[in-house]
Amino acid sequence: MNDAQLLLFAGLLIALLAPGCEFAARKGLMPIWLSRKLLHITAIGVCGGIVLHLESLVLLRWIVLAATVLLFFLVWQGSFFREANGRRSWGIALFPLPYLALLWLHTEARGLIALPMLSLAFCDAAAAITGTLMGKRAFNWSGDRKTIEGSLAFATVAFLIFAWPYFTVVQGLENLHQNTVYLLSIPILTLLSTLSEALGSGGNDNIWVPLAVWAGLLCFATYQPATSTVVVLLLALPLFAGLMHRLKWLNGSGIAASLILGAVVMLSLGVKALVLPLFFLISSTLWGKLRKRQNVLEAKSGQARDAMQVMANGGLFLLLCCLCRIWPQPYLFVTLASSMALCTADTWASEVGAWKRGRTIDICTFKPVKPGLSGGISWPGTLAGLLGSLMLALVAALCFDVLRSPEHISIVAFAGFCGMLLDSVLGSRLQLRFSNAAGEHSDVALPGFVTSRGLKWLTNDMVNLLSNLLICLALMALLSL
Repeated sequence: MNDAQLLLFAGLLIALLAPGCEFAARKGLMPIWLSRKLLHITAIGVCGGIVLHLESLVLLRWIVLAATVLLFFLVWQGSFFREANGRRSWGIALFPLPYLALLWLHTEARGLIALPMLSLAFCDAAAAITGTLMGKRAFNWSGDRKTIEGSLAFATVAFLIFAWPYFTVVQGLENLHQNTVYLLSIPILTLLSTLSEALGSGGNDNIWVPLAVWAGLLCFATYQPATSTVVVLLLALPLFAGLMHRLKWLNGSGIAASLILGAVVMLSLGVKALVLPLFFLISSTLWGKLRKRQNVLEAKSGQARDAMQVMANGGLFLLLCCLCRIWPQPYLFVTLASSMALCTADTWASEVGAWKRGRTIDICTFKPVKPGLSGGISWPGTLAGLLGSLMLALVAALCFDVLRSPEHISIVAFAGFCGMLLDSVLGSRLQLRFSNAAGEHSDVALPGFVTSRGLKWLTNDMVNLLSNLLICLALMALLSL
């Protein structure tokens, strides 16, 4: 078959199966969850497998783009693809997004497209089917019920998929064949993908699972990490998880997200890159232990960090590490360090500002506000933020030779400080805020508080992520020019 015939056959198969599964579910011929998983396995499995047999990916890219638009329309309209509880099944519309990104990113390394999608097709389905039929020990990290049994099923299938390139030559992953270092790393990659599925909810695991598999494989497809790095990871991951649980710095979902972040960062750029997020985590947590917490109406004040907080602060850093692995450009390393400098500056400013209790004002209105409230700034907090950004810039310079010039240190420190101020502006004007009858304001829905203003989706964590994204995009644009 040529490309056109292969694509036509695959398109007809999916086009006939989608309404067929929908019809069978509505008529009660099979449970809704089973019809969804049958469609899930077939559609995503075909998408993953077909890239290994096409001569060119150009036509496939445009077909997937058109299908993505159509799926979003159908799910939004509500005429197709609803879950058993009546919720719109956004997962079926989300999976083409990472697929489309990988199709545009990779042309020759087809395995970096196929394996992430095949993992999503078969591992996710194994977890759902096992969890539904046999799951008894449940947990909830992100809004959706997951089970230990389902996660074990996911890990089993993931292990087999990751082992495939070791025993068989896969296009774009030839250097993994009979590679001892990669063989040692398969348990790590299995753990990363399993945790990414456990953290997913509302169908967004259709994004996180293939991205986690891709990030892990990318490290080995582009270069071979040292054996010592892999051994250290095998020993460090369980030790880190146990330590964070004992210290209560991170909750269960936060530990899972940190393990994903740490492993990918370390496999991408080595131990030195891991120093930056560790400096942020340790210094910010220690500052938090110093300050008094009463009467601080701050989001998640005094609580262990969860997955959303970890990824809001470190998710962009993780992505930039992967990009630096592919394109080791100096401006990407500057942006990478600036991302973590921003997080450090913002957290130091919040913690020290609430601890020292100086006069706190809204950054936009200059009116007095409670310490710790998003959008509030004080002299102690602002100076602490500047110091935190500078300290992170110096730590980054010690870790990466490319960042050791005074110019780069200054750019990183300045970008982090500007990002902290931008975070405060977004928190003041756009972040979701609650208030009570006494006129007090809070970033979280405390008892007696109701929504007063702001965008419903723009929580404290989303403000952190948005400010980080805007600063990094601006910095990359300026430095690349």
